[in-house]
Amino acid sequence: MRKSFLLILSHCLLNQGVRAKGFTCNKKIQEGMHRIISRHHPPLLQLPCPEFSFLGKREKMTYDQYEKLAGFREHCEKLADGIQEYLKKSGAHCLVIGIAGSPSCSLSRIKVKEGKKKGKGIFMQELEKKVKGEFLDLDYDNPEASLAKVEERLQKLLGA
Repeated sequence: MRKSFLLILSHCLLNQGVRAKGFTCNKKIQEGMHRIISRHHPPLLQLPCPEFSFLGKREKMTYDQYEKLAGFREHCEKLADGIQEYLKKSGAHCLVIGIAGSPSCSLSRIKVKEGKKKGKGIFMQELEKKVKGEFLDLDYDNPEASLAKVEERLQKLLGA
């Protein structure tokens, strides 16, 4: 019997309203994810947005600023606990999709005071400690290649 599967998406991929003021989603990423979801109809779980659930509508902030924000890492840890519990109950294998450059949801590089550097966002760090599965980033700087990776991985996981 094949284990169940769940596609887990960073919140802002489905809800632009939570993004920091001045940030918008890359249309290629949005349209590409819509095509992938429409084509494969994977079971979905939308991650909570740790930044919005902690601060509400906010100005742009860097990883460094969130790291220094009292209680933010603990907030991310509690959110990750909830995802861990959900997956434990469902028994599903998951593919988690992050956003490159996000101070919370990146799996590859983060925005810091000096620009960008290799690293993972705070929420993804906490999620990786608690969740077994696969993790991929969508990269606004290279949408076609990152969407192709998601599509390829999803096809393999769904047996399509």
